[in-house]
Amino acid sequence: VLFRSDTETTGGGQGDRICQLSFLVCNEDLEIEAIYNDLCTPPLPISFEAMAIHHITPEMLEGKGVCQESRAYQALCELNHPSNLLVIQNAAFDLGMLEKEGFVSSMQLIDTFRILRAFYPNDGTSSSLQYKRYQWGLYKQEEAIAQKHGITINAHDALGDVIVLKHLFERLCEEHSMPKMILLCSEPIILSHIPYGKNKGKKFVDVAKSDRQDLHYMLNANGLDADVKASILHA
Repeated sequence: VLFRSDTETTGGGQGDRICQLSFLVCNEDLEIEAIYNDLCTPPLPISFEAMAIHHITPEMLEGKGVCQESRAYQALCELNHPSNLLVIQNAAFDLGMLEKEGFVSSMQLIDTFRILRAFYPNDGTSSSLQYKRYQWGLYKQEEAIAQKHGITINAHDALGDVIVLKHLFERLCEEHSMPKMILLCSEPIILSHIPYGKNKGKKFVDVAKSDRQDLHYMLNANGLDADVKASILHA
């Protein structure tokens, strides 16, 4: 079973929580077998900044249970087995949010955000899901899947993002094997190019030779992810 998850939340802070949980369950041929998409009531209000992105309002959550009571969460727990594959865009965020609800994944993992940074460092200007949606023409496939399954696809809606992610993953599988991507995501990835900051797009090894202090500055920055840290130390 191939599985993709996405969450919408009250915000991006350490104390924020899930207000929508969506995922697809697919077979080994990447055909959709089940769709889960539930709104849930978080233990704190949704920030206006978050509302401006996902458009989930307090009125939409009236009468909804907490995340752990949702059909989606319960199915997620039932699928939580090492034989299954979890595909997420920027897994650190969603898995961190799910851990606040008591869920810790035992599944194999492919983080498409990390794969994009590793394999396509100069392919456009962004590894974001919505950027790739348009850059690679993934949106052209959405109408057919929406009609087939009777769903509506909206940008930044959790279910809409999962559909885009499915198409992104299929594109990645055309060029890279699943075992290779799983193995790559099982440990820190050594990136060739700096993904953000004033040296964005430059090679780590080149900056290490010319502006070594810049890498030391990055290394001490708060919130540095494991891939960038490993790449700095490697350079």
